[in-house]
Amino acid sequence: MKTLSILIPIFERIEKRLQNHELGKAQQEIAAVLSYDSKNYFAQALKRRLSSIMHICRNPKQSLHAHNFHLERTIKALQHLCKMARKIIIQQQTDELNQADE
Repeated sequence: MKTLSILIPIFERIEKRLQNHELGKAQQEIAAVLSYDSKNYFAQALKRRLSSIMHICRNPKQSLHAHNFHLERTIKALQHLCKMARKIIIQQQTDELNQADE
């Protein structure tokens, strides 16, 4: 349960990094989640999508309006994924506390 508590603020920071378009720093935060929990589904999904976004950003030929629109939509989706991760972690903590009380 301690690992779960640690992950909540990290996912909050990832969401803020994405909001501010600090993609490299978001990637570092994702690596921190994976260091605590290498099988974390949300962190793995974030890592994959963020890698593809960063590839688009590095290729100046692809910086067209359509790609910028796709980039913004993907970042919003990743922010939503961070919110979902936090909700599920909180739910897991609640379930564990309820089981401990029984």
